[in-house]
Amino acid sequence: MPDLDDPFETYLKKFRPLDPAPFLADVPAKAPEKRRHLGITIWALALAATAILAILLVRIPAHHLTENKGHAPQLRGAKDFQPLTLNRADRALAESASIEAALDSLESKPARISVLKGAGSALAALSEEN
Repeated sequence: MPDLDDPFETYLKKFRPLDPAPFLADVPAKAPEKRRHLGITIWALALAATAILAILLVRIPAHHLTENKGHAPQLRGAKDFQPLTLNRADRALAESASIEAALDSLESKPARISVLKGAGSALAALSEEN
């Protein structure tokens, strides 16, 4: 077996260590206060936004949020529409002879779709062969 110690010993004799890096205790630390100030700023902004939102919600009367000033379009047949509420469903169950009759009375009527004269349906137009 050849002697492998001689090349290793020559390498060790030529070896020169690198200059040491500065010790971390000698390097001045960066101030962590900037991050703390950033966190306090974010919390302050969130608190201010919450306070402004709460003030706006308290100052706007509830009738301003729900009243219709004529800006929203009225749907055809909207006068007949009655939303299904627990009170209405309970009344229908109490007054009907059976559950099926109560469900039938609560069922909404299908909307009527009007087609202009001379206009066909889209399905008919698509099914035509060219």
